[in-house]
Amino acid sequence: MTNEIRFIDLFCGIGSFHQAFRSLGGFNCVFACDIDKCARQTYFFNFGIEPGGDICKIEAKTVPDHDVLCAGFPCVSFSAIGKKEGFESNSGKLFFEILRVIDAKCPKIIVLENVMGLLSHSDGKTFERIRHELITRGYDVSYKILKSSDYGIPQMRRRLFIVASKQGEYNLKGIFNLQDYKQDNSLTNFFKDKIFEKKFAYTIRSGGYYSKIDDRHNWSNYRLKDKSVYRLTVEDCLKLQGFGDNFQVFGSKCNQLKQIGNTIPVNLTRMIGNQLKTLILS
Repeated sequence: MTNEIRFIDLFCGIGSFHQAFRSLGGFNCVFACDIDKCARQTYFFNFGIEPGGDICKIEAKTVPDHDVLCAGFPCVSFSAIGKKEGFESNSGKLFFEILRVIDAKCPKIIVLENVMGLLSHSDGKTFERIRHELITRGYDVSYKILKSSDYGIPQMRRRLFIVASKQGEYNLKGIFNLQDYKQDNSLTNFFKDKIFEKKFAYTIRSGGYYSKIDDRHNWSNYRLKDKSVYRLTVEDCLKLQGFGDNFQVFGSKCNQLKQIGNTIPVNLTRMIGNQLKTLILS
C-alpha cells in the first residue's frame, strides 16, 4: 500500500468522515454518495467532490477501488425512538447495499456507524446478522459504543462503531484503545461567552428544534446561569458536531438542522481515522 489511504464515503451526509480524515492528512476520498440533495450540495461545497445519489441505483463495479469503506448507514430503523422495523424497512435494507459494494470491491477495512440501539435491536439478532455477513466474507470484526462527551465535545451522543478488517491484513486488537483521546469539557468552556447550567448538551437531533425548554422533546434550549433561556443556533449545532467555523450547510434552516442532526460527531470519526492511519501505515 502507498502512503495514501483511499476511502469511500457511503451515506456521506455532510461529511463527518471526510472532515475528520482530511484534517489528519494521508487520506484520499475517491467516492461519496447520499440520497439527500441538500447534503450533496453541502458536501460538494466543502470538499470539492460531488457525491452520487441513491446508492440503490449505483452499480457496485463502478465504485473506485479503495482501501477503507466508510458508511454511517441510516439508523431510524434501529433507533430506540423509531419503529424498530430493522431490516424489514426500506431504510434498514440499505445495509445490504453496503454488502453489495463490499462484494464487488473487497476493501481491506470497513468502518460502519449507527445508533447504539443497533446492538440490542431484535434481542441482538440484527447486530449478529451484520457480524455474520462480515465474518462470512472473510473479515474480523470489532465494535464499541463511543460517547462524544468523553472526547472533548460536550454533547451526550452515543454512537456504535463497527470496524472490520480482512483476515490476515491487520490486527484490530487495539483499534478501540482510545484512552489517550479522553478529554473532559463543558458547554460553558466550549462556547466561552455563556455560562450554562448544564455541563453537556443533549443529543443533537434532526427534528424538534422548536420545542420549548420544558418539553420532553427539547434538545435545543438551555438555561444560563442568569436563568435566561438560550436556544442553540445552526452554527452552535455545527460546532457541537465538530465542524469548523468555515463549514457551510445548504438548504432551508429546517433542512440544515436535519443534515446536522443526522451527522456523526467529528471528534469520534477523527479518533477512528487516526487509529486506522496508525494501523495501516505502521
